[in-house]
Amino acid sequence: MANTGYQISPTVRQYFTSGPNSGSVVTASFDVDLTVAPFSASLNNEDYFYRAYDPIDCEPGFEDCQVPLLTSLNTGSRRGRFVINYVTASSYLGSNDPLAITASVSNDPNFGTSEIFSASIGSLIPVTTSFVSGTVYFKAFASCSGPDQSPDSSPLSFTYDLLPPPLSAGSVNVVFKNNLSSPMEVQIRSTRGNADYKIAAGNSVTYDYSTSPDPGAWTSTGRSEDLTVTIKGGSRSAYGNFVQRTTTGIEKETYTTGGGYDAPTANSDNSSTFTPDKGVTFNIRQLVLPANGTTTTTTFTLLTNTPPPPPPTPEPEPDPGPGPAPASTPYVATQFGSVPYSTQDTVCANTGVNYREKTYFKRNGYLYNSRADALDDTKATFPYSQNYILTSATVYLIVNKDGYIQNRGGCILPSISIYTVRGSFPDQESACKRSKTNAGSNDFSYKDNKLQGSSLSGRYPLGGTGRGGRNVILSAGRIIGYETCGTELTTVQYGSTGWTNSRYPLLTPENINPRKLNLICSNPLKDYSLGPSGVVYYHINSEYPYVPVGLGTSWYRTTSGTFVNFDRGLVIDTASPC
Repeated sequence: MANTGYQISPTVRQYFTSGPNSGSVVTASFDVDLTVAPFSASLNNEDYFYRAYDPIDCEPGFEDCQVPLLTSLNTGSRRGRFVINYVTASSYLGSNDPLAITASVSNDPNFGTSEIFSASIGSLIPVTTSFVSGTVYFKAFASCSGPDQSPDSSPLSFTYDLLPPPLSAGSVNVVFKNNLSSPMEVQIRSTRGNADYKIAAGNSVTYDYSTSPDPGAWTSTGRSEDLTVTIKGGSRSAYGNFVQRTTTGIEKETYTTGGGYDAPTANSDNSSTFTPDKGVTFNIRQLVLPANGTTTTTTFTLLTNTPPPPPPTPEPEPDPGPGPAPASTPYVATQFGSVPYSTQDTVCANTGVNYREKTYFKRNGYLYNSRADALDDTKATFPYSQNYILTSATVYLIVNKDGYIQNRGGCILPSISIYTVRGSFPDQESACKRSKTNAGSNDFSYKDNKLQGSSLSGRYPLGGTGRGGRNVILSAGRIIGYETCGTELTTVQYGSTGWTNSRYPLLTPENINPRKLNLICSNPLKDYSLGPSGVVYYHINSEYPYVPVGLGTSWYRTTSGTFVNFDRGLVIDTASPC
């Protein structure tokens, strides 16, 4: 009989306690049945009951999920890495054995803030925690085949050796930008980690050059190791390619030398000219620790050298005949561009700058307003001491007040990460419920809401990992709009617990313990999300958004009191056991 916490006595009978008949029944006809009302009887002025509470001999809780016992901790040379050793106990009758164990790790003995780690029963619990100083506390509970988990175990603790305080540092980003129409290759070699990138036309890659993100690492300076960078790519031309460096922030945080860079403390510098297959190699060093709360961004942009003006046409030999020799005609080139702007930021604005707005004429390194002015060498008058004129989507010229071309540069356009590996999706729900990875995403620069170098059409998830997030809608590379995942879903309610059909066959409720059936029928409701396709998901704000409910093995209570069986979010069976 199950331990209920009560001593059960179905009958009462009188025996001799002394004399020759000691231990024998006084009379065989004296048997009082205690299982019927009033469920008690009095014998020799002492009362006897059918059910008498006896918590010592009849301990309740025979079906409880048993508390695990944490026995010890193992840790290695890296801070925050542990293995928890434990033992578990089966239930008294073996009907509710533990299946999994979940550990909580905190730097607070009350576990106000904690990190969670899980493992199946029989395996150790591996822990990689962000708590890497002071005293760390560990506790765990077991999950059994029944609906309720065990209470928390007694805690363990571990105290770290003291380390010097870690240095707080700012952010340093190195951006590699391809402004040409052919791929760009970037190789990074460093003791902090090696990387190879192939960057499509008009795209960019951002490399994090901040201090090490490993919470167990600490160095005396906090500065990142040196980088050796090789850049190849671009079209083969008679004038060669070059890489322009521009720095916003502290130049010494990305101190660049080699490869023709000879002004490492200036905010702009150009590499030597190279051919696409040979490339250029240079070094980046972090001479100073980035100040806390600051951000330095250095951009390396692949560009092609502008062809020099052709040499002047030689004057023809004078005609031996009468009359003067004809005058030579100077070479004048046509140059399309925007109106002049006073700063790089305004000429590189994402919208409103038209690089085909005006036609200029170029001669001997000057821009003129008309061909006639170029032939007569009548200098233009530009409004600023330095005038920025956009000549393509990403390239601009810098000219002085007289139109002399002082330099050229490249614009850094905003970019968007789009998950493209699975193509476009037909509707918002299907785009939002996919499980995306960073490996399936590509970065695209855009200007005037138009992707550079791409004509994608359709609905695509924005880059990132997991399900949900946002989608972008494109038409021939133009951004039409965005969608936020979850707005297409409707909130519905079902039971908070899925009751396994193998243990709780609700189609035949007569085979279920009445007490357990009452617990099932009173199971509380919680929120789920219903998609336009009819699929029911775990709620959009839960830990598992867009994950369909059920595998065809469990029953969930409805708001009307009936039960349904979900298989990947669709109802495959119903039951009315209550």
